[in-house]
Amino acid sequence: MDRRLSFRVVAAGCLFAAACSGNLYAQTISPKGAAGYTVGTFVPDGLLRSPSSVAADAAGNVYVADTGNYVVREFTPSGVGQVIAGTPGVNQLNDNQTVTPANRVAGVCYTTTGDYCLATQAILNGPYDIALDKSGHIYILDRYASRIRKIDVKTGIITRYAGGGGAGWSDLKLHSPSGMAMDAQGNLYVADRANNAIRKITPPVKPAKYGTITTIAGLGPNQPGCSIDGAVAATSMLTAPQDVAVDAAGNIYVADTGCRKVRKIATDGTISAIAGTGAGDVGTPPEVPFTASSGAALSINLGYPTAITLDQAGNLLISDLGFDVVWYYKAAKGTLHVLAGLAPGAAICSASTNPQGDGCHGDGAFINVPGKTAIDAAGDIYIPETGGHFSPSHPFDVRILKPLNP
Repeated sequence: MDRRLSFRVVAAGCLFAAACSGNLYAQTISPKGAAGYTVGTFVPDGLLRSPSSVAADAAGNVYVADTGNYVVREFTPSGVGQVIAGTPGVNQLNDNQTVTPANRVAGVCYTTTGDYCLATQAILNGPYDIALDKSGHIYILDRYASRIRKIDVKTGIITRYAGGGGAGWSDLKLHSPSGMAMDAQGNLYVADRANNAIRKITPPVKPAKYGTITTIAGLGPNQPGCSIDGAVAATSMLTAPQDVAVDAAGNIYVADTGCRKVRKIATDGTISAIAGTGAGDVGTPPEVPFTASSGAALSINLGYPTAITLDQAGNLLISDLGFDVVWYYKAAKGTLHVLAGLAPGAAICSASTNPQGDGCHGDGAFINVPGKTAIDAAGDIYIPETGGHFSPSHPFDVRILKPLNP
């Protein structure tokens, strides 16, 4: 069967169910924190492998970077899913394999990466993050190929948007990027992990094919370090930053993972920490003590902050791989609270319907290695569990936090 026919069931002239509408600034996080949500499972175990991030569009569709299966999947609000990019189980073509004209299959595109083909005919090497622009076009951060790919939502054709041609530190290349975010003007911000930098990609202007890459913070692969508050971001050091977010005013937020902090680059170009003490050896595995489940954000240890998600009020969700929790950073007060996951010493609530804690409030449920979260237009929060082992308490899945009083 021609796979192109399997996802042409969309209205409004769009190929995917994105309905030609992105979701740049999501619904506001419940002010009740963990007590404002109950936990469930949106995508159950058995389909995904090491899902790294999720994104949601304005129509309520959810996109999952299914990293271990080398694909991106789309799920309708009812949970019906399909592959929209990549070839399941394949992350590279066999260099010794040739396809003669006589053996070509009608409708199948034969190129090294699948650029200028339908996205479902492409080869992805490590889809790690997803972003949507205001028109609903889908951007895929292909981490292990060190490039950004773009899917035209109306045609389903995938192309290289930036990076590629090998990893590197230049205005043309990225090196093992881990997270990205789109601003309202269509600029893409990328956490360029192995380059210890945050890069900005501006849209290409014809006849150019690719976006232009510039560096806005970090000094490159050979100069990791932790900046001081109030320093100029462009000349400040970062250590293995893994994610980035940008608000409507142009402030940029950075998960400075190796420094165990979340930082903010203000519109005046200065950089300052907003969460985390920075305790622990820079860049080493998460071996720092858990200090508190709530309190002033700058007085609480972060174990290993790897992903951040911004809501429309400027609050953040911080995925902390070190402590297996998702923090809620309340911008107006500068505080942190555990929104999902068990703080050390805490137990799954008695109302749980499974070993993970479905049916509990957010802080009464077990979360295993949370990836990048998403908030949809209804206020539901999606959390991929990226470190599962196909067991009842450690699955590969996507959890959902639903507001009690939306």
